[in-house]
Amino acid sequence: GKYDACILEVFTEQPWKMHFGSECADVDKLIFGATIGGRKIKPDVILFQTRGKLAESGELQQFFDREGIPFSNSGAIQTRNANNKYECINTLRALGLPVPRSLLYKSFDIPELEELAAWIDKRIGFPCFVKPNKGSRGIGITKVNTSADLKRAIDTALKYDDDVFFESAVEDGIEVTCTIHDITSDDMLENLAVTEVAVRSDQTVPADTPGEANNVDKSTLVKSTRDEVIGEVIKISKLAYRGLKLTGLASFDLVIQDDLPILLEINPVPSVGPQSMVEKQIKAGLSLQWQRSMPKFYDILIDHAIYTFPFIRLGNQHV
Repeated sequence: GKYDACILEVFTEQPWKMHFGSECADVDKLIFGATIGGRKIKPDVILFQTRGKLAESGELQQFFDREGIPFSNSGAIQTRNANNKYECINTLRALGLPVPRSLLYKSFDIPELEELAAWIDKRIGFPCFVKPNKGSRGIGITKVNTSADLKRAIDTALKYDDDVFFESAVEDGIEVTCTIHDITSDDMLENLAVTEVAVRSDQTVPADTPGEANNVDKSTLVKSTRDEVIGEVIKISKLAYRGLKLTGLASFDLVIQDDLPILLEINPVPSVGPQSMVEKQIKAGLSLQWQRSMPKFYDILIDHAIYTFPFIRLGNQHV
């Protein structure tokens, strides 16, 4: 390929690690580099390969922006806004897009359980999902069927964020994922193959469970849904992508009820590594060229990151 690849492991409370070949060294954040085998290594561009709180919160994007290093997908502000469930869903609602009903409470402002249950019943209804407002990888989410389950669900969400997000449960439909991108040479929005997620868990996702990894093996190409409905899924996803001012890759989870798609989640930093949903979508039929060579796909992502970085730094998405 055009680049020598190294792997960067990032942590919140311990030194970052850089792997090059079979060797590894701690990263000096002051110069953002490492010395491995007598060679000083400083990345020229960052390709996000996986998900996690640091990437989805915009913290990594902000760090690389400050260091002047191009990175894949959207900028820090856009990533942060998409990861804030309440702000994101209100932005999409203002655009006229179909989204579930929702409520938000700060930790210090949550009403007594009886009052909260009455308000939920009136505004969004049971069952509902209780989530950390700025959670990651589906962690800390609980499906609440009755008011008796509220306290446990709230306590779980508060382990991961100070704001608790309540969302009406959209059930009895087909859950699909649509990945949108602008990485082609003409800057037009395109979509990868729309995939169906066979199972959506009703249980709380614990902290040591990689939420997306559970979904990957349960995904398949959508075959039972009419082309017109899939076209609507793609249209809604593209409108959301534009409305949130995203760039690069972004994945959208929707539920199709009675041929009507409803937006559930937006992921501005989808996994693109081996066995990821994106890899499966590419191999399912994006283009013959990309199906033949995943390294070629990575090259295109890197070129796009370098091209869009000046616009991201200016806070002005080139979409």
